[in-house]
Amino acid sequence: MLLSLALSLLVGCGGGGGGGGTNIGATETLKSFKDQVPTAEITGLSSMAGNPAIGPGGKLYLPTYNSINVFNSVPSSKKTLSDADIKNIGITNPFGGGGIQSVAFAGEKMIVSDFTNNRVLIWNTTPSTQDTTPSVILDKTSALYTNESCSYSYIYQPESIKVIGGNLVIADSGNNRILIYDGIPTSNSDTPSVVLGDRSPCPLAIDYGQVPVPDADLTAATLNHPMDVAYDGEHLVVADTYNDRLLMWTTKDLLSLSNSPQADIVLGQASPTATTSHELHFPWALATYTYASGTRVAVLDTPATPSLTDRVRIWDTAPSCTVSFPALSCEAPMGNPTKLSPGSSYGLAFTGLNQLIVLEEFKVSNIPNRRFSIFNAQ
Repeated sequence: MLLSLALSLLVGCGGGGGGGGTNIGATETLKSFKDQVPTAEITGLSSMAGNPAIGPGGKLYLPTYNSINVFNSVPSSKKTLSDADIKNIGITNPFGGGGIQSVAFAGEKMIVSDFTNNRVLIWNTTPSTQDTTPSVILDKTSALYTNESCSYSYIYQPESIKVIGGNLVIADSGNNRILIYDGIPTSNSDTPSVVLGDRSPCPLAIDYGQVPVPDADLTAATLNHPMDVAYDGEHLVVADTYNDRLLMWTTKDLLSLSNSPQADIVLGQASPTATTSHELHFPWALATYTYASGTRVAVLDTPATPSLTDRVRIWDTAPSCTVSFPALSCEAPMGNPTKLSPGSSYGLAFTGLNQLIVLEEFKVSNIPNRRFSIFNAQ
């Protein structure tokens, strides 16, 4: 599944995760990704899944389902072996860490979403060896058993995580909600300060066992298996995946959203209540990078026509619209973003203003393989 690259927070709200990049100097030139092919790739890693991250020292961390592969820098050519491999990063127990989906950083802290085991793991110091016990385990009453209790801390199938403005944000996908913490949790019992989407402590989880189709009772406040989050400098952006749209909350302070459960901008649908796929279909990965003139935004979605490849749409500045009375939300125009057409894709992230990594699937002798493809704008 998914995905997202976590860039360390340096300024403002746009940090952490592929959801918020680093402000850069005005001297760096914005280049185009149009008609680009990968200039480098990483192959040979088993069970690649989710979004990578840039960690301390500029190292590249690539999640696979059972480990995190570490590269001392972003490769400039084809590479098949990592410089280090952190295995068994979950608690040493029968469940292990066999569901690693996404990785993010907050300074020296490393944060991992463990999709299969329904939890998020936090290390106060980035581990460099195997079998390193996490400092904090969200949604675990012990090292061995999943917490099935009914509360805001009950996490189910977390697809991605980001650190935005110093706050941990979790796409609690199976519970149809976004969890926003005040800072980075320091204990297993910490609970989120803001909940978007299903705000009940006992989520209905409408997606349990269902096929991915839009909600029947759709509003600008409902979410259906949200798979990623990002921040574009002005808006919290949520990939409302099964509803075929992006929801955007205008804010400079994520913690203020406790009083704003309804998004004020909808991207990809004809209206906040529309249920037919309009201009986005199954958006499941987001990445942003803030630079001198705005924020570059990339969205990965899957065309409704199965024969087509996945697509990455890249805006040089974030799409937006103005809410007017009496409407509580508005539909942002899609505009004409640059498009890349990778194979079946599972995640993406900016590692710089003009560099994007996409986890895609390709076939060798009709056998599916996965690789991290690195695109450099020209």
